[in-house]
Amino acid sequence: MRYAIGFLAAGLLGMAGVASAGSFSYTVTGVSDYDFRGVSLSATDPALQATKSKILDYPEYYASIAHGPFKFKQWYTNDYGGTSQDALYSEIGLSFPFSNGFSVNIHTGYNYGEYFKNNVEEYFDFSAGVGYSVGHFNMGLKYTTTGLEGGPFEITNNEFANTGRVVLSIATTFPWSDE
Repeated sequence: MRYAIGFLAAGLLGMAGVASAGSFSYTVTGVSDYDFRGVSLSATDPALQATKSKILDYPEYYASIAHGPFKFKQWYTNDYGGTSQDALYSEIGLSFPFSNGFSVNIHTGYNYGEYFKNNVEEYFDFSAGVGYSVGHFNMGLKYTTTGLEGGPFEITNNEFANTGRVVLSIATTFPWSDE
């Protein structure tokens, strides 16, 4: 464990140096559970995420609109998980920021399309939580669940868990600026 923390710290410092040398940004996030559309992709274990690496192994496209606290995104792929089946995801998010750095965040999404009809079932995911920003860090605490809970596709406490759980996150974006 001691070596893992050392490698993580060295990697973060290295990314900060590289990021400041160029004109791009890099976000690193630590989570208590890597939640993807209501499903755990880390077997409900902690995970480290970075925006420059992607878990998805298929092309996915989206369009979005936002106004005030409201945001809508429509996602599409014609090859979900390498299955040659299409899948769509529609999501709506509301975020209400407060002047003291806190925010209240609500999210719902719907997974549908050929892949979900043929392999699992179409389903909703939901989350509600709070956020807090201080300095260069953004923290979040949310409760997330899916419409699969209680049905034949419910998965609990292992890889791809899709039942209700609490997720804690902390993120920072490099390079840090004085703004």
